Amino acid sequence: MQRFEMTLKEYTQHHMLTADQKLDMVLQMIESVLILHEIGIAHGDLSSWSFMVNKTHQTLKDGSEKVDVWLTQFNNAVFVDPAEYREWWVPSPSKINAEYTAQVVPRDQHALDSWCKALPWIQSKPIHRNYWYHPIETLPKHAQDHAMLPHLIHPVAHDLYTLGMIIWEIISDGAPWKSLEKNDLLALRQVIQHDESLERVLRHEMPGSVSIELLLKLLQVETDKRCSAKALLSWMSAPSIETALLNEWTITYKRPLEELAVHGDQGSLYKKLKL
Repeated sequence: MQRFEMTLKEYTQHHMLTADQKLDMVLQMIESVLILHEIGIAHGDLSSWSFMVNKTHQTLKDGSEKVDVWLTQFNNAVFVDPAEYREWWVPSPSKINAEYTAQVVPRDQHALDSWCKALPWIQSKPIHRNYWYHPIETLPKHAQDHAMLPHLIHPVAHDLYTLGMIIWEIISDGAPWKSLEKNDLLALRQVIQHDESLERVLRHEMPGSVSIELLLKLLQVETDKRCSAKALLSWMSAPSIETALLNEWTITYKRPLEELAVHGDQGSLYKKLKL
């Protein structure tokens, strides 16, 4: 069994990543998601806790430590191909463990038929964990909203958005959403329901235009506008893009730590920008 040393969250909290490390880790993350999507599975719960990190004895071009990044925690994963879903489906028991009550699955054959007709779109309840990782279509309207979402969600598109948020986390040295309180559901919904307001936040938080372009490829409001993992990997592999990202992330790496945070209500970019 593969063993892991720490989560991506733990690694980024205890290491100041160089530009080369950020690029290498981001590319590994995209490759992991691409492999999953190409075999017809959506992860459903990507975060910096679901990626694991192992140190290696290798170094990158800048001499910094190279790590291996692994994708884990597939308890919310879902098949998006109808044939695969039918093959692995089993009827639900009459009693379900409390940890699975938030998951929506077809309970019987009739429900399975309807479910497979809609794939890759699926029914879902709103997500109540780590609001800031998730797109507007998956969020509750308020903290007490646990009812079934009135619309279907696309789990692959959901993965792509959360992948974008993890990349944002890496670019910003573990602290996305300096502009507002991440657990403020109402404020978050107001920003991410429009591409324009999110882009304004990124212009203040990202080190350069190519980093903004990277995140906007994934953080689109409309699900069909989010860039696939395959297309994103191809775009990032272009030498000009790679060089531009390394240059922008080197600037971030050299910036003093105290400049990377905005604290308190008086410093809230959300309030200053009136997003």
